[in-house]
Amino acid sequence: MTVRSAATTSSSAEAAFGREQRLQALLAPPRQSFVRRNEYWLITTVSLLVVFSIWEAIVQLGLVRPTLLASPSQIVGAFVRLSASGLLWKHLSFSGLNFFVGFALAAVLGVPLGLMFGTQRRLAIALNPYLMGLYATPRLSFITLLIVWFGLGMESKVMLIFLSAFFPIAINTWAGVKVVDPVLLRAGRAYGAKGWQLFRRVIIPYSVPFIMVGLRLGVGRGLIGLVGSELFGTDIGIGFLIITSGLNFRMPELFAGVMVLAFIGVASNELLEYAERRIAPWRETQQA
Repeated sequence: MTVRSAATTSSSAEAAFGREQRLQALLAPPRQSFVRRNEYWLITTVSLLVVFSIWEAIVQLGLVRPTLLASPSQIVGAFVRLSASGLLWKHLSFSGLNFFVGFALAAVLGVPLGLMFGTQRRLAIALNPYLMGLYATPRLSFITLLIVWFGLGMESKVMLIFLSAFFPIAINTWAGVKVVDPVLLRAGRAYGAKGWQLFRRVIIPYSVPFIMVGLRLGVGRGLIGLVGSELFGTDIGIGFLIITSGLNFRMPELFAGVMVLAFIGVASNELLEYAERRIAPWRETQQA
């Protein structure tokens, strides 16, 4: 009898262990192939190869005049020449510093002010006409005024980049706070969250996607402001390189400068996406 009970107990344990293993196998994420794991980069690489191959063929076959369009191989050659001479790094260091300072100021001021506008209704009503009026005004129209106020040096350029990036960041952050789900606010209050705790645990996490979108838009607008700031009163910078190359029909140098700006924009966007994954990991789970 004892032997039979022990055998029965052993069989039950083995059956339970087997059920647990099957359950874990069902719950475990399926193994993905190499293509599936690297789908983003593979599609991006193929897309770039196709587009640049067609672009190269169009120029090499003479379908477009060389004074209007440079081929990718010519752009790479211009990039190598500018890099070897040190001219590209001279332009890039000047523009990069201006962009970093202007965008950092826009982010540091735009995010807190956007959060403040979203939570302080009366303040938002009072400042809304000024914010929207300045947002609707083309930033390039401020160039002359900024030069008068700050001179031809770094300050006027930083301020134009700041004005270009600030409004998308502040307005998107504001929009994120305005659309916070009331159910989440009521749930937070039900669990005793008040004031700063509610703000930190509910409002800010919910607004993170809007803040990141605002920062990405701010990067693009800031780069536009960067080029615009180098239209006048300077003989250095990526914008200056693009403008002078275009005026002298040096298309390879012009496109090399444009590609540098495009790379800065793409790299900044990837960096912000990485930051969003670190700050709000639940977003990646929702999008999966």
